[in-house]
Amino acid sequence: MKRIVVKNAIIIFAVLSVIYLIGVIYYSSHFLPGTYINDISVGNNTVKEAENKIEEKIKNTYLKVYKLDCVTFHTNGTYDKEAVKDIKKNQNRYMWFIPSKDKNEAEIKYGNIEKDIEKVIYKDETKTEDAKIVYKDGKFEICNEIYGDYISDKEKVTNEIIYAYGKKDSLDISKYLVKPQITSKSEELNSYISELNKLADTDFYLTDYDILPMDDIAKWIIISNGIDFDKKKISEYVDGLSERYNTVGKERKFKTSDNEEIVISGGDYGWIVDKDKSIDNIYNALKNITPDGCLIAYEQTAATHDDLDFGTTYVEVSLSKQHLWYYKDGKLVLETDVVTGMGSNATHKGVFAVTYTEKGSYLTGEGYKTWVDYWMPFDGGIGLHDASWRNSFGNEIYKTNGSHGCVNMPVDKAAELFGYLNRGDCVIVY
Repeated sequence: MKRIVVKNAIIIFAVLSVIYLIGVIYYSSHFLPGTYINDISVGNNTVKEAENKIEEKIKNTYLKVYKLDCVTFHTNGTYDKEAVKDIKKNQNRYMWFIPSKDKNEAEIKYGNIEKDIEKVIYKDETKTEDAKIVYKDGKFEICNEIYGDYISDKEKVTNEIIYAYGKKDSLDISKYLVKPQITSKSEELNSYISELNKLADTDFYLTDYDILPMDDIAKWIIISNGIDFDKKKISEYVDGLSERYNTVGKERKFKTSDNEEIVISGGDYGWIVDKDKSIDNIYNALKNITPDGCLIAYEQTAATHDDLDFGTTYVEVSLSKQHLWYYKDGKLVLETDVVTGMGSNATHKGVFAVTYTEKGSYLTGEGYKTWVDYWMPFDGGIGLHDASWRNSFGNEIYKTNGSHGCVNMPVDKAAELFGYLNRGDCVIVY
């Protein structure tokens, strides 16, 4: 009996020894039972099998990110293969029969995660917009607020995503979305609609024939503790009108008394917008909804707003023909030969305004002081006047015995013209 017991013990020991040796051999290439790396069970796996499992987990790692909608986020990663090998190397294969309870880590690096977050999470963001008043189809109405998915504190949100990735299944970042400050239910906003539509129903005349477009007015409106208008934008608008309405120095197509079509420019005749006064007129008219009168003011005026702004009453002087014509209301009233300047004293071409008229005046300059009975300046110190010292006019006298720049006229013609002209009347010289 005793032999049998001993024999059986020897057999059991032998079997266990064989099993143990097999285990030692097996776990020399496999991880011990119960081994986890990065929360992945790799017990009884070879290093290669463990690596495959880690790579598979990296490949299939996703994070559901909730903004306005759910965005599924994924980024590629790499892990420390040497760490996996070291974990295996440091395991005691001779103790294979005791399950491993260590929590092992092989660092996973997501090298492009920030760039991928930028591409996926922040791609094509829609900015949040407050409700606002808009002008549409002839009336003002409230345009609803826009709830966008724009994240203002991107640094903080990026860090939260990096921290959550691989550890959580989902992350809600909606609390970081920029919210509208003013909604369509705003009592203040709604209270302005009636007054603005009263504005929309009012015509504001810039000139006798131009109405201030409501589309432009709508761009100037400021809603802040009441209705106001942006003076800077009104100023920019008036600048544009000045380019359109100002005519001083601009080219004009003109048919001469000899029926010749010419283009003439220069001079000081024409319209000049008074910018500051025009801005104030527009601002006050809109602010108080008072459309009376034309809003564009002028610091200098002309006869008409037509292309030929001097109208049908003007003096015409031809330098080449040395002749003058005076038209009143489109009818020729007076004409005469004249003598103008030449060379350094050449009479300037252009469209000018009579500065004033004076009966009896001394004309002075370098080396001369001359009395004239009828003085009608139009270009600084240059003007129309009688020249009692001359016996003849016209032809080519100006080439050898020209004036100092003025337009010399026979006394009787100068007297007649003096009776017609007023300050601001047009003188065309070509």
